[in-house]
Amino acid sequence: MMTDKRRRLAALAATAVVLSLAAVACVPVSVQIVTPTVPTQVAPPATPTPTALSPIPGQPPDQEPPLVEVLAPIDEVVILGVDSVPPEISLSVVSGLPNSCARFDRREVVRDGDTIRVTIVNVEPLGAMCADVYGTVTHQFPLDGDFEAGRTYGVEVNDVIEIFVAGAEMQPPASVTAALNRPFRLKLGQSALLEPLGLEVEFLEVVEDSRCPSGVTCVWEGRAIVLFRVSSVDDLLGFGTQELALEVGRVHAGDSSVTGTRATYLFQLLALDPYPQVDAAESGGQQPDYTATLVVSRVEARPKPPVTRTPTSPPPSTPTSTPYSPPPSTNTPTSTPACAVRTDWFAYMVGSGDTLFNIAGRSAISVDALMRANCLTNTSILLGQVLYVPGPIAPLQTPSPQPI
Repeated sequence: MMTDKRRRLAALAATAVVLSLAAVACVPVSVQIVTPTVPTQVAPPATPTPTALSPIPGQPPDQEPPLVEVLAPIDEVVILGVDSVPPEISLSVVSGLPNSCARFDRREVVRDGDTIRVTIVNVEPLGAMCADVYGTVTHQFPLDGDFEAGRTYGVEVNDVIEIFVAGAEMQPPASVTAALNRPFRLKLGQSALLEPLGLEVEFLEVVEDSRCPSGVTCVWEGRAIVLFRVSSVDDLLGFGTQELALEVGRVHAGDSSVTGTRATYLFQLLALDPYPQVDAAESGGQQPDYTATLVVSRVEARPKPPVTRTPTSPPPSTPTSTPYSPPPSTNTPTSTPACAVRTDWFAYMVGSGDTLFNIAGRSAISVDALMRANCLTNTSILLGQVLYVPGPIAPLQTPSPQPI
């Protein structure tokens, strides 16, 4: 009986094993395959490429106008060293800058036998609006080559021609031409004719030259006074013949002008060369070869008599119908007026060491006011350039008095 019971238990156990195997075989097994993740490389953000701005329609490009070459006007040509043995010739030339935009560019010297041709060229911006202010540039340079004593040579500087004989003493011309508001130079005994007015100025004598020599400490700066004779051709200007004693760098009311039937003319002595030197003061009583630089300007026009008109009654008006016309457009472009130089101020010629800043300081005005009065677009000034200042100022080369 025990045996049967064991057999049934064994059969049940075998059946349980079979059922377990069948259950395992029927259960689906899910297998997850993990694929390794490869990091993706992210491209850096693209840098925007700058693009050129297209010009605004109707607006000109922002660029400076081209420069054009023009021959410089020649104010003075002086031949130096003619009487030296052997002849060693040099030239002193004063060329002009006819407006505020003109700039000196270059100088060319060509010798063709007995003729020396000198070309002085300025540059100006094409089509620019420039102030009508006149400046000068002084050139001094030797002439290369040999010069035979007693031989005649010619010098052409732009449109000015001078003739000289090498080895012979040259006398300055008796008269030179000049113009209003433009500095000119006179030797002792020379005269100038201001065209087209017919005004004549003659350099008579140096009345006083007590200026302190360069490099010397003086209690008093001294002064230079020059006597001029002023007249007009056939007395056309109506002031007769007068003598004016002018002091360098200063204008004395009533003593520096003449009044005629048409206007009042102001005479200003800008410089007297040479400036006293120590060696010249100790060399003896020989008078220097003086050259005076002055400028003449018209400061006041004679008032015209009032015109008397007899009042007349207007004719009777007849009513008429006028057709309607639309008002004028307000979009009409207006032109910017040109700058006007203060020629009613005192003329001052730029000397060695001068800057726009120290000229403005000595004139007790701002640099901007000085630039506006002379229609300057920048602070650059040239040696020999004429500026207009509100009052007379002394040249910078005059030494200041110092206590001993």
